[in-house]
Amino acid sequence: MRMRVFRWLFLICLIATPALAQIEEGKIPKDNIQLLEYKRPIIEYVTGGVFILIVLGIGFKASKRSHAH
Repeated sequence: MRMRVFRWLFLICLIATPALAQIEEGKIPKDNIQLLEYKRPIIEYVTGGVFILIVLGIGFKASKRSHAH
């Protein structure tokens, strides 16, 4: 019974946390926010692609314990 109550309280805390972090509309003037400059994330795409290829290469590599020689 205690675990069930603990789980419900934990779930309620997880749901309530984002609700408490919301910003009210009237507090921030809209002229105060500057837009960030947009650039394409080419380096991140290349790095992620190389990482995925290396992980797939390691994953599909033949095991040393396999019976095929």
